Amino acid sequence: MKTTILLRAGLATLASALILSACSDNSGSEAGKSPAASASADNSVPETGLPLSKELQSIKLVTVIDDGKPPNKDIRFWQNLEKETNVHVEFQDINVSQWKEKKSLMFASNDLPAAILGHASLTDIELLNYGSQGQLIPLEGLIEKYAPNLNKAFKEYPELKKELTAPDGHIYAIPSFDDGLVPDAAFPLFINKKWLDQLGMKVPTTTEEFEQVLLAFKQKDPNGNGKADEIPLTTGSTWGYFSQMFGSFGLVDDYNTHMALVNGKAVHTASQPQFKEAIQYFRKLQSQGLIDNEAFTQDSKVLTSKQKTVPRIVGAFQGWRSSAWANNPEETNDYVVVPPLKGPKGDQAWPRNTTGLTARGSFSITKNAKNPELLMRWADNLLADDNGMMLTFSFRMGDTIEKTADNKIKILRALDWNNPDESLNSPTTSSKMNFMTKSNSQRLLDVPAHMVEKQGFDKLYTQYLAAKFPNVFFSKEESQKIATIGNDLNTYINSMYAKWIMSGGIENEWDGYLKKLNDMGLKDYIAVYQAALDRYQTQ
Repeated sequence: MKTTILLRAGLATLASALILSACSDNSGSEAGKSPAASASADNSVPETGLPLSKELQSIKLVTVIDDGKPPNKDIRFWQNLEKETNVHVEFQDINVSQWKEKKSLMFASNDLPAAILGHASLTDIELLNYGSQGQLIPLEGLIEKYAPNLNKAFKEYPELKKELTAPDGHIYAIPSFDDGLVPDAAFPLFINKKWLDQLGMKVPTTTEEFEQVLLAFKQKDPNGNGKADEIPLTTGSTWGYFSQMFGSFGLVDDYNTHMALVNGKAVHTASQPQFKEAIQYFRKLQSQGLIDNEAFTQDSKVLTSKQKTVPRIVGAFQGWRSSAWANNPEETNDYVVVPPLKGPKGDQAWPRNTTGLTARGSFSITKNAKNPELLMRWADNLLADDNGMMLTFSFRMGDTIEKTADNKIKILRALDWNNPDESLNSPTTSSKMNFMTKSNSQRLLDVPAHMVEKQGFDKLYTQYLAAKFPNVFFSKEESQKIATIGNDLNTYINSMYAKWIMSGGIENEWDGYLKKLNDMGLKDYIAVYQAALDRYQTQ
């Protein structure tokens, strides 16, 4: 008992140390003034328009940031926003790699910041749990009065408000949303074209051909440096390791949930024979030294470093676009897209990219906020058309784009991600909430260069895209089952996933694995998804 008490005390102390500065919220009050003073007429929050305050206000936010990226305080978008809103933001950045642990400590200790900002920073389950516990405040009343931009989106997308509303009737967060220039396939598979040319090989079309190409990459020194430093295939957590390639074996796998929509029913992919066949294939690649030994342990910074190394050391990987590997414009053609590989039984499928509501929990306000009205107006302002344009596409007004007299958007220059200074223009994906409606995207006079590239990829992928499980909002009871049964199941599944690929053993352990899944409550887990799906389909 004494050990338990000491452990709890230590966790609370650690959580306080991690986010101490974020928990003293001065939003809505000047230094030395009481919260009541901040509610004076001079500092009242306007329901529309800018600035948001006559006097400079300060708010403190916990923000999620991609590992290795510039701090939010150095980002020009936020600096310009302060001038427009008259609201200074004190950012406390927490790296993506540390976010899950620190977030848990933050809520467990009840030592909360005023607000949390970041794409998908809180999951649906967390929104419901922390909302029902009173740690997050309901936002629907604030939205009605202080969120003109979100209310505008509700009119354009009547289903959006329904999707945001939890089964208890409350809205606990402002979402990320993208119905603009959205690609159908998020992370295509790329392969080193120069290596293929050097070896006299073609872009593979089947899983068997892919294996032979990777073997050649390993054995024939395609980068010509006389070293056995080639990594034929690497991967990372961003796209769920190899799961998006499982469609070559008959079933696209979602690494985070292992649930899929098949013929209108909820199907658990990680208990299907197709899952086993996919694991066996990638284990075969690993056993031949064709998969990066750090595939399941490296962070995004290490992976990016490998992708950009010159002379090249990586043969194949998934990525967003040429910015994944190109250090300069001359290198953009080093890799080409591989269409979904045809598997041994002729299967050829790929996951469909998420469009519309991409994440419910991207901005939330906690019970510790002293001026939630200001926080709501500040967050809703990020959804304004011009801000949505800049955040979604990483543009900067007056630099990469300009607004015409008829409110259209003209692109002045292409983004140059090879220039380190470019990364200071806009916050990283994890640090913001993209919000792009179809009507706003139609203001663009030209399609951005990176979307032209993505649309080219889509031509090779669209016909193979699998049905996507709909964006259902689980009830509290369903969420609790997912949080308990689901977390335990997925932790076990993903540990075996990595073990089997890196060390083997699936043939002898498969039956025992299935039995353990059933013992852990697999049927109840599937039933939760099916119930939510049935409810969604009958709305």
